[in-house]
Amino acid sequence: MPPTATAGTGPVSRPGSTAPEAIGPVIGPLYARLTELLAQAGIRPSGPGTARYEPSPVGESVTVHAGIQVAVDADHPGAWAAGIAIVDLPPIETAVTVVHHGPMADLLPTLQTLAHWIASHGYISAGYTREL
Repeated sequence: MPPTATAGTGPVSRPGSTAPEAIGPVIGPLYARLTELLAQAGIRPSGPGTARYEPSPVGESVTVHAGIQVAVDADHPGAWAAGIAIVDLPPIETAVTVVHHGPMADLLPTLQTLAHWIASHGYISAGYTREL
């Protein structure tokens, strides 16, 4: 996967924090801020936005990372000055994908369909999702 620009992360730490309605209010402002910082650094997005999640050491919370694909190297001086991290996301060898149409508040049935497919085909989820 090409390099991804990230600028900050957002903790989601209230009960039910992994529910789509809890993620939206966090990821939206992160994308807005990242877009501003990329413009300040003179870096144009070269592909889709990404969201990735990881467990937080605090209770049932997750940490949300907003990213946007870019075509610059990790040592780009404008990125560093703007506080943007340019990272290469590790590849995923086997993935199950699904396309959700509609608002994030209606995401749960799509995720349930995905989870059912994974289980019924003998796979086990390896952790949190990545979203494009």
